[in-house]
Amino acid sequence: MTVAVLGYPNGNFMPEPGIIRDNQVLFSRNIYDLGVIGRSIYEVQAMIDGGSSGGPIVLPNGQAAGIVFSKADVVPDYGFALNSSHLVGVVGRAQKETRRVSTGVCLAG
Repeated sequence: MTVAVLGYPNGNFMPEPGIIRDNQVLFSRNIYDLGVIGRSIYEVQAMIDGGSSGGPIVLPNGQAAGIVFSKADVVPDYGFALNSSHLVGVVGRAQKETRRVSTGVCLAG
């Protein structure tokens, strides 16, 4: 499936053509180390660099198909994106939240 990868590599907006090569379920620990969860991801053939993370994968009709989260470290011009079906539920739950939450401690420093 043909897509566009929209990101800001090196701080500059850069749309890149790409192809979704595979759809997989990846099982890993959650960020709080409270168990293993499955995430539906795409393997994307496209130029993905620093600054692409967090950018959308967009279908020819303009619909967002996913969000880039990683560049492949072994195969050039490959990366990974969370499938939008996973994100729809997360965004839907976030929209219903009204309570304040702490931003937590900064770990980069």
